[in-house]
Amino acid sequence: MEYCINCKHYQHTKKPLIGEMEILVQWCLKNPIHNLVTGVPVYRMAEVERTIINEPDHCGREGKWFEFMETEDLDDLSTIPFGR
Repeated sequence: MEYCINCKHYQHTKKPLIGEMEILVQWCLKNPIHNLVTGVPVYRMAEVERTIINEPDHCGREGKWFEFMETEDLDDLSTIPFGR
């Protein structure tokens, strides 16, 4: 099974709760619904995308929109613009 946390469409944010407490909100950025008034994209929670099955506009349990995150070679020091 592919996990959302390894998908390039996954994003998480921390939202303040009460006092110093925070909650972790996990989003799927693949298929946003756009607000018809403002045009701003509205994203669904990753858990909702994976638990709603048999719907064509949701990722589903099988993870049909899953794409591995692209990892960059962080050890390649030749890409750092020294003194430019």
